[in-house]
Amino acid sequence: MTKNTIRGNGVGFLQFICPIICLASFFEIRSTSAASANQLSIMQGMTTESATQLSVVTGSREPLNYELHAPGSSPLLISSKEERFESPDQVLNSGLTARKVRFEGLELGINYHLIVRDQAGKILDERDLRTIDLKQAHPRIAIGSCLADKFLKRANAIWHRFDRIRPDIFFLIGDNVYASLLREVTPGKLWNRYFETRMRLPFYFQKNLTPSLAIWDDHDYGKNDGDRTYRYKEESRQVFEAFFAQDAVADVLEKGPGVAQSLRAFGQTFIMLDDRTWRSPKNAYENQTMWGTEQEQWLMAQAARSTNPLWIINGSEYFGVPGTAIESYSEKIPVSFQNFFLPWIRSLSRPFFLVSGDVHYSELVTLPASIAGIDTVEVTSSAMHSYRYIFKLPYKKNRLASTKNDNFIVIQPLESSDNSLHIKTTSYGSGKVIYFEREFTITK
Repeated sequence: MTKNTIRGNGVGFLQFICPIICLASFFEIRSTSAASANQLSIMQGMTTESATQLSVVTGSREPLNYELHAPGSSPLLISSKEERFESPDQVLNSGLTARKVRFEGLELGINYHLIVRDQAGKILDERDLRTIDLKQAHPRIAIGSCLADKFLKRANAIWHRFDRIRPDIFFLIGDNVYASLLREVTPGKLWNRYFETRMRLPFYFQKNLTPSLAIWDDHDYGKNDGDRTYRYKEESRQVFEAFFAQDAVADVLEKGPGVAQSLRAFGQTFIMLDDRTWRSPKNAYENQTMWGTEQEQWLMAQAARSTNPLWIINGSEYFGVPGTAIESYSEKIPVSFQNFFLPWIRSLSRPFFLVSGDVHYSELVTLPASIAGIDTVEVTSSAMHSYRYIFKLPYKKNRLASTKNDNFIVIQPLESSDNSLHIKTTSYGSGKVIYFEREFTITK
């Protein structure tokens, strides 16, 4: 077993509109934790046809044993491969641990049963999981953001819907943890909020696990509207990586600068970006950037290498609304947006579309060729359960559909080639609600 301790020193104001937006939900009382007395917080991470990575969070330092059972077979034991991470602040977070484990030699089409035991052999938790066919042509890809653990009654409802939908893979694209509402947080406090969220949200206690990949936005970065000036950004990255099991896989998952990563699967290329580590401070007009030079070069290289359609995924919205306090690339970092982003997407040789979160409403906005180089779309998925946007949505000329209610979006490729992509987008709410459903064909 490998033990890792994240180092860090012990030690903004909300954007002015947020308290107003949040009034309708601010006083909602927290309900009890999703965890039972014996359950662990378990999340399935990067998964292929033959291997899977798991993240396990517990309030104990005791080593655990992991068994994966296939019907009619002996268990596969991998307790010797457990990697353990601990908080940088052992006064605040004594004994709180995040672990990563890996299973290999698996097969498609088998429903595996996971059993986690303590050192005495007592069963602590049981889950079911499957591997994933990365060559399938029509996967259901769920997109979610803004997972505030304050609103557990609503969280229970939307995660119950998620469990019924059973997507093939899930992308968490930011504000997966609400650590920074009023000011920046220290690494120890950030760890504590990651741990609390993992021990509260229903997703981490569902019987059927879902392969998942994550990037961050400001609230899980550690500073509200955080940027490159955040003094704990390196420690923050270490905390993030401790709680998500998404190590690189050759020719499938490539790690980029910061928490960025690129997935090649399903005949698509998914580029997931770090929108905080190098982000320019507000009102900084010199050397303005969303992603920083290194990540921009990495992004361009990933796109140039791809022979598949591109999904360009970011925490913040790309195309915002002038005159609002809502963060977006176009309105908050306009020089970089005009000088780097727009010329770059217009130069792309493959069909592409944009995916974003953050704004506490979901929407589909078409982007004409006069702006983006091709007729394409920005799909914004937000929020699964967070502070509600209570006003009328700011006007966008090309908005096709939207919802301010708790939801997640499932995007399914229906047809795909090197110069064309046909996708179906569906916004699922709690219960049996579908807020909108649209299909798009994007052609280069």
